[in-house]
Amino acid sequence: MKDASYLVVCLNPTFQKTLVLPKLQVNEVNRSQEYYLTLAGKGMNTARILMQLGCRVKHLTHLGGSQKEIFLSMVNKDGIPLLWVDSESEIRTCTTLVDITNHTTTEIVEEPERVREEAQNQIIAAYEGAMPHFDAVIIAGTSAPGYDEETLPRMVKSAREKDKLVILDIKGNDLRNSLPFGPSIIKPNFSEFLKTFKPEAEQGEHAIAAEEHKFVTEQMLEIYKTFKTTTVITSGANPTLFIEEGKITSLPVHSIVPVNTIGSGDAFTAGLAAAIGAGSTISDAVRNGQKCGAKNAELIIPGTII
Repeated sequence: MKDASYLVVCLNPTFQKTLVLPKLQVNEVNRSQEYYLTLAGKGMNTARILMQLGCRVKHLTHLGGSQKEIFLSMVNKDGIPLLWVDSESEIRTCTTLVDITNHTTTEIVEEPERVREEAQNQIIAAYEGAMPHFDAVIIAGTSAPGYDEETLPRMVKSAREKDKLVILDIKGNDLRNSLPFGPSIIKPNFSEFLKTFKPEAEQGEHAIAAEEHKFVTEQMLEIYKTFKTTTVITSGANPTLFIEEGKITSLPVHSIVPVNTIGSGDAFTAGLAAAIGAGSTISDAVRNGQKCGAKNAELIIPGTII
């Protein structure tokens, strides 16, 4: 699939406020002389990085509220092709606190508002009109309230019926309900995957218990056997797990000193998708994903590799 094109769907648009602090002091006034406002959300980050990798992209989302025009002006400045419907819901802002001294990133997430009732049918119609013109569909992130649990699975079903490459960076019921339609690749992180298929588990992203690692790898194989879907699981500094030729494979992550890790998972998705679209093996695609994720983490502006 040389020079593949991508329709990137995310039903949760976001402004990202990044505050750089010499050192984050809890329960104190923290002053920042370096701060940025950018467009974000898993889909926007993925679309932007795919563009930076030279791919043809369109991003599908909803917009609304008092800051809609600001969002659109920033989209035009970034040059990201956008397809959207009016949700009449305010766009959330998530805030990142970057501690330069301790190399930590603290994220404060605003939950999204409910979209208007008509938004779901309109987003499906926009998707069905655009999807046939692209080689691949990437669906990323949690949908805002107002979309039912069949919205994303319906998109997956439609794309797979047209033999599109489908990559999912989603979790929970959205992911479980999409699997019967045979997405090409699913790419949650370790804790998202575990909470999706073993919700009672208490497992973080970094220190992985042997019992939970065994469960995850067995579930990856079962998904491949049942749905012919390749699972790729990132896990911070731990090796990336993935299915290659029906077997569990892992690829170590090169150590870096991070500046801002927000958007690194999206950068991984973009690098993975770009490589798969260019005909790479899954191993080489994972390497490209890791490379893009690391590059994002080394930069202060999230959701970018340049």
